[in-house]
Amino acid sequence: MNSEYIDSRTELSAVSYKHYVVTPDCIEIPLAPLVEGDVIGSAPDYSVDYFVDDINTISTSLSVIEEANIVDTVSTTDYNVSIFGCQIEGDGGNTANSTTATITLTVSDLNGLGFKGTPSVSYFTNQASAGNFFWVDKSELITGITLDTVTSSDYGSVSSFAVSYNEDTIYPNNSQFVFSFLNQSGDVVLDLTDDDVYFKQIGLSEYVFTYSEMLNESNVYIKNADGMFITDGWTLEDLGGNSYKLTFWDITEISSTITVYHSSNNSQIEDCFVKVVAEFDISSVTHIESQRYSVAETYIYDKYLTDQGYLDNSKVKILSLDSLGNPQGVLNIFKYDTLASYIILETYTENNIQYERVSKIAVAASDDETLPNTALVWYDTTSGTWKRYVSNSGTWLELVPEIEYSPTHIYYGYTEYRVVEGRSHVDDTFMSFRWDHYADANKRIDPSTSNIIDLYLLTTDYVISVNQWIANNFKTAMPTPPNSYELKKLMQPILDKASISDHLSFIPAKFKFLFGDNAATQNQAIFKVIKRNGTSYTDSEIKTAVSTKVNEYFKLENWDFGDTFYYSELAAYLHTELKDYLASVIITPKYATGDFRELLSITCEPNEIFLSITTSKDVKIISSIATTELIGE
Repeated sequence: MNSEYIDSRTELSAVSYKHYVVTPDCIEIPLAPLVEGDVIGSAPDYSVDYFVDDINTISTSLSVIEEANIVDTVSTTDYNVSIFGCQIEGDGGNTANSTTATITLTVSDLNGLGFKGTPSVSYFTNQASAGNFFWVDKSELITGITLDTVTSSDYGSVSSFAVSYNEDTIYPNNSQFVFSFLNQSGDVVLDLTDDDVYFKQIGLSEYVFTYSEMLNESNVYIKNADGMFITDGWTLEDLGGNSYKLTFWDITEISSTITVYHSSNNSQIEDCFVKVVAEFDISSVTHIESQRYSVAETYIYDKYLTDQGYLDNSKVKILSLDSLGNPQGVLNIFKYDTLASYIILETYTENNIQYERVSKIAVAASDDETLPNTALVWYDTTSGTWKRYVSNSGTWLELVPEIEYSPTHIYYGYTEYRVVEGRSHVDDTFMSFRWDHYADANKRIDPSTSNIIDLYLLTTDYVISVNQWIANNFKTAMPTPPNSYELKKLMQPILDKASISDHLSFIPAKFKFLFGDNAATQNQAIFKVIKRNGTSYTDSEIKTAVSTKVNEYFKLENWDFGDTFYYSELAAYLHTELKDYLASVIITPKYATGDFRELLSITCEPNEIFLSITTSKDVKIISSIATTELIGE
C-alpha cells in the first residue's frame, strides 16, 4: 500500500553559516562554535557559546608588515621532538617478534606533548612518506646521531606505520589516533622495554623577515591568498636583531602569497559585536513524499517473559522469517525506506509486577517536526540525546535523567524509558497486526493429551558462551539462551519417543546474574569488608579473595532452578573461608535507589539459576559499620 504527498514550493539549499567578532574599526575575527553546527539565533535564547583562545587577539588595528611568497625550504633547526618516553602496547620485547605494536594518543595528548598544527590521518600519512613525521627509538640510534640530528632515513627511526582515527563527537579532544607498527623484516623496529620512544615533527615551509617592533605570536596575524586568517599550524621565532622566522607545520603555503600583520593595540570585548553570514541557494522545487506500507506474515515461536520471569500476555515472540521464506522479511517493516525506525518502551506496574509497553508520551525521532502533540519526552536519534518539553515556552531542552543505564536506557520521573528498533501504532497510525489462531493443516488438536511435561534446559553452548563472556571481562554482548523453537529442534529425538498423550514443553533456562555491573540493577551490590586486626594482607589482596570466594559459592553444581539465596549463609561461608582476611562483611545495594533488605534474600524464577559475576571493584574496605555504609553509593 502506498500514499503520496506532492508540494511545490521555494526552498533554501546548501545553507552555511560563518561567525565573526567585529571590532569598532570593522576588523573581522573568525569564530568557531563550541558545538559544531550551532548558529546564533537558532537557540531559544538567541545565543550560542563560542570560544576565543585569547581575548587580546581581538585587535582594533592591524599594520601590514609585508606580503611575500613562502619558500619550500626548511632549515635543519626547524623541528619539534616530543619530550616524553612512550610505552608501546603489544607483545613484550622487540616488535620483530610480534605481529603489531600500537601507540594510542588522544588529541589532548598530542597537544600536551607539543604537537604543532592540527593532527589528522592525512597529515600523519602524507608527512610520514615525506619524512616530516616519524618515530624514533633513542636507544637504537647509532653513535653520533641524536634526537636533534636524526632524520627519517637514519637507523633508529621508523616512518612506516599505519594510523587510524577513533572520533569522539561529544568530546573532540578525547578523539584517538592509533599508530600501528607492523612487523618489518630487515628494518629497525621500536623496542617496547625501555620507554624511550619519541616522535619527531619537521616543519613544512618557512618565511624569514625583519620588523622594527617587538613581535610574538599574540600580536602577529597571518592571512592567506584568499584573505582568510591562518589561526594555527605556525610558530614565530625571534632570531634577534629585529629578525623573525615563521614556520608552518601542517599547512604547505609554498609559492602562496601570505600577508603578515602586526597588532598595535587591543579592544574591549564589550566594544565589539558579532556578525553572522549565511550563504545559501534559492531554488523552486517540487517535493514528493511517498510512504510505502508493507504486509508481512510470520509465526509465533514463544511466549514473552519479563526479566523477572513473569509472563507478559500483551506480547509474544515471533520469527524474523516471513511466510515467503525471507529470513529478514519481518524486520523490513521496521524501516522507513532504508532507515531504521525506533520506538520507546516505558515501564509500568500491574499487580506489583513490572512490565513494558510502548510509551505514548516518549517518542524517538530524528527531528522535532515529526513529534506528536502528546510527546513530552523526546530521544533525538540524530544527536543521540534525550530532551524534555517545556510547555510554557514551547521548546525542547536537555533532559537530565535520575539514572542513565546506557545512552538509550534511562530512569526519569519514576519511569524507565528504553529505545529499541521497531514500529508502533503510537508513532504510526497505519501500523497494526492481526493474530490468527489455528492448527497447521498436517496437525490436529488432540483433546486426549493428559501428561504435560515442562523441561527446563540449560544448554552447554549457553554455559560456555557465558564463561567466555566473563573471561573476556564482559567486553562483548551478554550471551542469550536459545529460544523454545531452537530447543524444540535440538530435542527432536526425544519428541519422537513421546507417547501420544505426552506434551513436552521445552523452556530455556538462563543465569540470574548477581552483584556485578552486568547484573540487573536491583541485584547489583557492594561487599563492604572490615579487615581483621593484625592481618598482613593488602586491601587489593582482600578484595580479590572476597570476590573469588563469592563466585566460588555460586558454582553451578551448588544450585538448582528456582532456588533462594540467603545472605546469612554466604556471610558464614566467607567468615569460614577468609577468617585470616576479614573481621566482618556486609552487603549493600550499589545504588542509593536500591533497598538493602532486597539483597538479604534473592529467589530465582523456575527457569533461572544463580551465577555470581563479582569482581574486585565490587568489594570495598571500610573501617567500621556506620549507618551511611548501609545505603547505596
